[in-house]
Amino acid sequence: MTKLQTQFVVMTLVISIVASAAVIASAATNPLSVVAQKAIPTNKIANGNVTMPKIASQSVTTSKIQGLTRLIFAGCNLNFGTVNPHAGGLADCSVPGTVAGDNVVASPNNGMWDAFSFYAVISLDGKVRILVHNNSDNILQGLPTTWSVIVFHK
Repeated sequence: MTKLQTQFVVMTLVISIVASAAVIASAATNPLSVVAQKAIPTNKIANGNVTMPKIASQSVTTSKIQGLTRLIFAGCNLNFGTVNPHAGGLADCSVPGTVAGDNVVASPNNGMWDAFSFYAVISLDGKVRILVHNNSDNILQGLPTTWSVIVFHK
C-alpha cells in the first residue's frame, strides 16, 4: 500500500470516528424526549428567521472538531482527457477556500472507466487536484465524471 493510499484509509477512518463520536455526544447531551418537548415545528418559523452569518457558503463550522476551522463541501464535473496505457491523468476541481495542505476526501459519483484507478487527491490554493491511473493496455478517452469533494480546512 502506498503512502497516499495509507493516508486516504487513515483519513476515512478518522472521519468515521469523528462522525460516530458526534452522534454519540449528541444523543448523550440531547436525549430525544427533551428535543421533542422543545422542538419548534417548521410552520412556526418564518422565512429568513434562521440565519447563520458565521457559516460560509458550502461550509460547516467545526468548533467541535479539534484542528479544523471548517469543512468545505463541493462537487464538480471532471474530464481527465486522453490517458495513455499505464499512465496517469489529472483534473482540477475548483473549491474556493481550499489551501495547499488541507486534507481532502473525494469520490467519483458516475462515469469513470473501470480501468482507471483513482489514486490521489491533492489540495492546492482554491482547488483540488484529482489523479487517476489507466491500468489497461489501451488508450482511454476520459468521460465527464461527477465528483463529490470534502475538504478538511485547517
